[in-house]
Formats: sequence, C-alpha cells, structure tokens
Amino acid sequence: MIAGLFLLSVLYVAIVVALAVSGRREGLLVSLGCFAATLAAGWWHISISRSSTASIGFVFLPSIAAISGMIALGFGAARRRRGALAHALAMASILVAAVIPATEVVAGVQTKRLNARRDRDQSRRENAVQKHRREIRDLLVRVPERRADTLTALARANRTNREFLVAVLPEYGIDPTLLDTMAQSPDRGIALQAVRNLGTDSATLRRVYHSKSSRSYFFQSLAAHPHTPPDILRELHRLRPEAIMGLEIWFAQNPFTPTDVIDDIARTITDPHVARQLVRHPAVDCAMLQTIASRIGEALHDDETLARRLRQCSGTELRSPAAGTGPTRRSNAQR
Repeated sequence: MIAGLFLLSVLYVAIVVALAVSGRREGLLVSLGCFAATLAAGWWHISISRSSTASIGFVFLPSIAAISGMIALGFGAARRRRGALAHALAMASILVAAVIPATEVVAGVQTKRLNARRDRDQSRRENAVQKHRREIRDLLVRVPERRADTLTALARANRTNREFLVAVLPEYGIDPTLLDTMAQSPDRGIALQAVRNLGTDSATLRRVYHSKSSRSYFFQSLAAHPHTPPDILRELHRLRPEAIMGLEIWFAQNPFTPTDVIDDIARTITDPHVARQLVRHPAVDCAMLQTIASRIGEALHDDETLARRLRQCSGTELRSPAAGTGPTRRSNAQR
C-alpha cells in the first residue's frame, strides 16, 4: 500500500529520465519546475498547518507533485507539433499544471492567516483570564472568611463568561454541586478546569471518566486528582500505553495512587523525573526504594530524599502495605 502511494511519482521520474536519454527534452525543465514548485508549496503548506493530522499530507505530496509534472509534460509534447491546436494544448497544459502548486500556495496563505487570527484570539483570551484571576485574588483578600460563598456566587453569576470560568474554576472552595455541573459542560476547557479543582468529588470524576466522549483529554487530570477512585486510577495505569503517554509522573505526584500501581511503576521505571517524584510517595516502602535504586539509581545519585530514605531502610525490614491500598483519603471537609 505504501509503495502504491509513491508509484505515480516513481513513474514520473522514469518518464523524465527516458525523455532526457532519448533527446526529446523540450518542456522537461517546465515539467520539473512544476514538480518542484508543487513539492515546495505543499511542503510549506503542511509545515505551517497546526492540524494533528497534517503530517499525513507528506505521504501524498510526491504523487500530487508528479501529477503536476506529468500534466506539464503535455507542454513539451504539444510544442513538438505545429498548428494552433497544438499551441493551445501547450498553453492549457502549463496553466493546469501551474494551478496545482498555486492552489497549495493559496491554501498556505489562508492557513497562515488563520493561525495568526487564532493566535490573536488566544492572546486575548489569556489576557482576559489573567485579568479575572487578579480580580478574584484581590476580592478574596478582602473577604477571606467568605471564600467558598464568594467563589460559588461568582461562578454562578458568570456562567456564560468563558474566560471568567476558566479563571475561577480552579479555585478551591466552589460548591461541589456546581463543579459537577461545570464538569459536564460541552466546552472541554470549562470541563477540564472543573475536573482539576481539588474540591471536585469522586462521583463527578467517575462520571467524567465514563461519560465523556473524549475522555483521554481528562486522563492527566484524573491521574493527578486526589479524589479519583482507585479503580479508575488502576484502569488508567493499565490503559496508558494505548491511550496517552506520560501519566506516570502524575501517578507519582498523587499521594492517593493505589500501592499496587506505585509498585508497578517502581518495577518498570526508566524516567529520572518520575523516579524523583516516586521516592517521595507515601506508599513507597523499602523494597520499592531498593528497586528504584537498582533500576535508575545512577540518575538519582544527588537525590537527598532517596539517600535519606535508603539510610532509614538500612538494616530495617518493613512490611509492604497491602496491595491496592494507599494513604487514607481525606474528605472534602477535612481538606
């Protein structure tokens, strides 16, 4: 299948070589120019695109360029003949062949303008969010004893103001019922901020995990959240190679990650950054510390926490916590 995608471009090159060897070289430079122009314009267009699937275009680009080059070969074939019709065919071949790279250029210009417009919109939104965050902080300083009521009232009063919601939803103290409503928002940015809030309860996080059509968008926040149910954390850990990479650092930072997940990460760890977080996890026992040190100890030679905990374990035999358990979760009220 892959070879078939490049068959047209290989055929074009073979035709060009055959014409060059036979001496029928009229129009070859024009054809190669159209081929190269299509390659260059298409490459530029794809490279400036921010689409997650844009790189697939590189696979089809040689064939598209070959089509432009082959059409331009008609210019040379028509030029070898006399008559008005041959002249018209020659001009038509050039125009049609030139349309392909020209289309890529026009599309690239439009993509560049779209990117610039999106960048301006993003900058405007970010500035608005930062402005609202400053306003919220200033207000909370004046009424610290009414933090929860103030934040909840502000969030409810500004439910149609996206930038304000993005600014206020991460603040701890908002009514969990309102957070549950916001977590169900079709706007993934709003839903994500609600999921990240430390006051969001386990039932909401479970609902997000099981009901969101694009749930992988929330995996990182779910892996890091102290209220994510243990069974979901285990499932996230099991699915991570297929769903999303890099969750280990968030499991390692979450003090309520189940012990069996922490133990599995300790036995398979390769990333020093994850290891530095893992050696600070409350579920890590002496056996896990020894495993981490044997696997990646050289990369952590300057880590004082690992050295101190290994010294504490030296000569001391500690029983591992029962598999699947972890530190006792605190309730929202205790938090």
